[in-house]
Amino acid sequence: MDKAEKEELLQRIYSRCVEVGDCLEWTLGLNAWNQATMKVGRKTISVRRTVYELTKGAIPEGHIVTDTCRNPLCVKHLACITLGERNRRVAAAGWYRNPARRSKQGAAARARSVISDEDVAQIAASTAR
Repeated sequence: MDKAEKEELLQRIYSRCVEVGDCLEWTLGLNAWNQATMKVGRKTISVRRTVYELTKGAIPEGHIVTDTCRNPLCVKHLACITLGERNRRVAAAGWYRNPARRSKQGAAARARSVISDEDVAQIAASTAR
């Protein structure tokens, strides 16, 4: 792809975005994971990866493109990090997308909670008919 084609593609992407605060949000197609996608010819591409490659260069193997503003539709605040780094950020922030993982965390928290025998007796007495 030559420079003119890259610039045209970038302008095509930006024309389908709106400014929201400091972010530039994608307004069209999303895939099943709510990631910005678009068709180029017959191929569906990731908008964020494409914008990153066109503006900052190649993405190293083993890296992903993510946002730095916590806005999943933003195509302006992009960073290239490893999947391990992304997982550390997600864990540190406490936001998980995996419901199974959330339920395991909830089960672990319930296992740590302690209720005394007195509390059990009081609850049983208050609900007895």
